[in-house]
Amino acid sequence: MECLKHNYDVILQKGAEQNPIPQKEQGKRGRVKRGKIRTLIDRLQKYKAEVCRFTENPLVPFTNNQAERDLRMVKMKSKVIGTFRSEQGAKDFLILKSLTSTAAKAGSTAFQALLSLFQGQFVLGTE
Repeated sequence: MECLKHNYDVILQKGAEQNPIPQKEQGKRGRVKRGKIRTLIDRLQKYKAEVCRFTENPLVPFTNNQAERDLRMVKMKSKVIGTFRSEQGAKDFLILKSLTSTAAKAGSTAFQALLSLFQGQFVLGTE
């Protein structure tokens, strides 16, 4: 694990050397623009603990693809339909989507989750 973090630091150091912070021009006021690459390097250095969390905790996924997949259906629904008819309809949709997604991650099907919910037997967070 420490080897990965050391390599991470080495890569960011090389990136910082190849993309130095520009010097402030004489007579100019305000903050110097760093550019997209340098700001990315700075953010990766600042949030190293968050970026490398998967190396310390095996329960943390390497990517956030699952979170993006969970949001994709909501975005697609809003593009196709345009919008929800009411705020309550949007909340209801998100609750059901969250429930079925959580059930799928727990190894159940959406049908089983909804069936147990309507039968009053659904309990979240228990085994």
